[in-house]
Amino acid sequence: MGRGDARSKLIFFAFSVALVPGACADVVYNFSGTEALFPGTESFQYTAPNFITADISIPGSSLDFCTVSGTLVPPCDVVNFFISGPDSPQHFPQIAFETGPTGLASILDYYFPSGSFGEAGTIQSPSGNTATLTITTVPEPSSLVLLLATILALTIQPFRWRSGFLSRVPANTSKTQNEE
Repeated sequence: MGRGDARSKLIFFAFSVALVPGACADVVYNFSGTEALFPGTESFQYTAPNFITADISIPGSSLDFCTVSGTLVPPCDVVNFFISGPDSPQHFPQIAFETGPTGLASILDYYFPSGSFGEAGTIQSPSGNTATLTITTVPEPSSLVLLLATILALTIQPFRWRSGFLSRVPANTSKTQNEE
């Protein structure tokens, strides 16, 4: 096997390893919305251990942050992720804010297309209150280490090949026929 074949295989292997999606440690849900009928905005960020695949209520204290304004009365008590979409005839997944002091609750719903909470991407609410939900994954530290090692190997290896190749070239091969 020639030097070029080995290099091609190493580069192919390094890129294929680097492009394989690693396991994710956390999933970050970043939400911002605006009420349709009354002036007001809501936003929150929630870091989950996995994708949300079932109905779940997240207490405000478990959110990374949550802000509400307008018709919703602060503070943000609960954010509900309803995969089953119980409030719409089409069963669209929804995010529901519950805010306000004990005994005085405000609830505001945002609806999303089916399957919205289970994969990374940016999703817009199709109707009613407008919202954007951005879902990102945080890679495992071991995936980052593997990626850095791959980049390092691709950076260092060409210098090793070049120095090995140049050390074997005879000294007089650089002269042309006219110089002799």
